[in-house]
Amino acid sequence: MFSMHSSGRITRAAAFLGLALLLGACSDATGANAHALSLSVTGKSPSAPVASRTTPFSPSLDVVVASGTNTITITKAQIVLSKIELEPGSATATCTGTEGDDCPELKLDPSLVDLPLDGTTKTDFGASIPAGTYRGVELKIAPVSSGDASSATFLTAHPGFNGVSVHVEGTYNGQAFVYNGSVDASIEAEFSTPMSLTSGSGSNLTMFVDVASWFKDSSGNAIDPSSSANASTIADQIKRSFRVFEDENKDGVEDHR
Repeated sequence: MFSMHSSGRITRAAAFLGLALLLGACSDATGANAHALSLSVTGKSPSAPVASRTTPFSPSLDVVVASGTNTITITKAQIVLSKIELEPGSATATCTGTEGDDCPELKLDPSLVDLPLDGTTKTDFGASIPAGTYRGVELKIAPVSSGDASSATFLTAHPGFNGVSVHVEGTYNGQAFVYNGSVDASIEAEFSTPMSLTSGSGSNLTMFVDVASWFKDSSGNAIDPSSSANASTIADQIKRSFRVFEDENKDGVEDHR
């Protein structure tokens, strides 16, 4: 399910299943030294307006971007997550890998993540990692193409995502659109103070994605997602929209600000 690399790091799980994963190649990732870490995602800026999509009782809200005479309503947003890494600090427990590195890096099988557009924070991923100190995190959003077995499995399950890392559905000035982008982005964050993970406890990181910013120009005006002239602007906006931070209570707000 996972492919192994040789620098230190972590994880993946199936969406919304709360499945605990183990860093099997690291002897300190289980037992008394194991630490539970989850990754949550939230997909709407707290300041972005929303509109009900179905009935008054539906919890599903859309992201609406309005400027001048143009209005974009985003009803669905998905990204392909291919890697999550924690950057070990000096006190991180070492592992017994053959190359003598700190806890080995795990590269994820491609994972399709549905971004919540209703302002909530969803916990999609969980893992068991070695107790220790970590100074930063990196996440990778990348398109999938046929090649290794994990990519083939992903594309069998999601054939529309061949070479696609971002999928969006919605309307622009009332006309339906579908956006498929091959954005390749790395999201890196250094913690203001090293994150100390002790055995037997749990921690959470949240990835915030400002979906409302994706289809805006540099002046904040809504732009047509289906126009090829806007492709590079949209790709740049998507790359800038990700942020990851410590969020113990999973409320979508950074703990240390």
